[in-house]
Amino acid sequence: MTIKENKEFIRRNIKEIINKQDLANYSEFISGKILDCGADHLKQFFTAFPDAQANILDIFGKGDKVVAHLDITGTNTGSFTG
Repeated sequence: MTIKENKEFIRRNIKEIINKQDLANYSEFISGKILDCGADHLKQFFTAFPDAQANILDIFGKGDKVVAHLDITGTNTGSFTG
């Protein structure tokens, strides 16, 4: 994929997984090549922060790598990892 395509992939991942809290396509975004905290972990996060929203502050890439600097906000309404 091009850098532009990789950036769009990251934007879509954040929109679908975090902002919409939609784990239906989770496996589309997570590769076996990265550390995967798991959908169960994210479900716990969404339970503890039901209004969580991520905003991309900066996104840049080089070659086949993309980095996104995020601001994630939400109201803590329950326990998360203790």
